[in-house]
Amino acid sequence: MTGPALSDRTRRILATLVRSYIETGEPVASAALAQKAGLNLSSATVRNVLAQLEEMGYVWQPHTSAGRVPTSTTSNPAFVIRSRHSASLPFQPQ
Repeated sequence: MTGPALSDRTRRILATLVRSYIETGEPVASAALAQKAGLNLSSATVRNVLAQLEEMGYVWQPHTSAGRVPTSTTSNPAFVIRSRHSASLPFQPQ
């Protein structure tokens, strides 16, 4: 996977979204991500990050009032494995 480098904050939000989506199978709301990511961010800030991630093709929004869902790129096992090896991400091997 190539593309622009993601900041630590953006990677943490994305990793939290992927983990939450895998656990629930439901779109993940920005308020839930703001709480789960542990970054002390407002849901509005998280929505701005998610909008950037959507432009980059990492997430999509099934409909206007839904949370975000990871694309096949971010659900790819290679992405998850790389994410787990980053110390700044909340992923833990299970």
